[in-house]
Amino acid sequence: MAEHLKPGDVLVLENVRFYTEEGSKNAADREAIAKVLASYGDLYVSDAFGTAHRDSATMTGIPKVLGAGYAGYLMEKEINYFAQVLNNPPRPLVAIVGGAKVSDKMQLLENMLGRINYLIIGGAMAYTFLKAQGHAIGTSRCEEDKLDLASSLLKKAHEHKVEVLLPIDHVCNNEFKAV
Repeated sequence: MAEHLKPGDVLVLENVRFYTEEGSKNAADREAIAKVLASYGDLYVSDAFGTAHRDSATMTGIPKVLGAGYAGYLMEKEINYFAQVLNNPPRPLVAIVGGAKVSDKMQLLENMLGRINYLIIGGAMAYTFLKAQGHAIGTSRCEEDKLDLASSLLKKAHEHKVEVLLPIDHVCNNEFKAV
């Protein structure tokens, strides 16, 4: 299909995250698919703020092949919003952070401590913090090797007078589906 594009045509691709090369740990795999995808265009514009930190074929590979990448309007809007929140935040300032892995968010969490009043931690990463506090978490996901980091962050939060809120109610299920 791409080889039949005429000036002014648009090619819409399926979600490339379906391809293992997109997020492969092997740099050569990411580079190969990035070269193919980059061959379809002249510019790279990303509006994927939520995945901008990922080293993937589309986030870092295509801009490298093309020599540059650009922020789209939505990403620009989100960057400007975060700049305002970081430079002149409304008070009280609450950060809500979730996800699966503490290791992905630790630097972000530490950087926020001097700026926020409340930190709400949810998602699977909350279990690492709960276990670091001595709570029983059963078989819930926990990054055992990050318990010391979680404890350290909780201590730093206390020193910065940041109130950390962790889940107190939980739903357990044998499979991931609406309950």
